Formats: sequence, structure tokens, C-alpha cells
Amino acid sequence: MLKDKYINPLAFSKQEFEQYEDSLKYYKDLTNVTNTAYLEGEKKE
Repeated sequence: MLKDKYINPLAFSKQEFEQYEDSLKYYKDLTNVTNTAYLEGEKKE
């Protein structure tokens, strides 16, 4: 992701950086679920 490249990990504490990584995981999971559902919907049509 482009946004990943612009985050300065030195600007966060260890806990904040772990929270940031967790939020990215959730975001990417939701994006993948949405994209998969969309693609499967296209196949059914």
C-alpha cells in the first residue's frame, strides 16, 4: 500500500506502532473480504 511507505515508525512508541500494525491487518483483511465478495458476485452473473 502507498500509505505504508509514508509512515515513520520512529514517530511512534512501541505500543502505538503495534496498534498501527494491528489496524493495518484489520483494514487489509476487510479489503480482501470485500474484494473477494465482489469478484465472486461477478462470477455468478
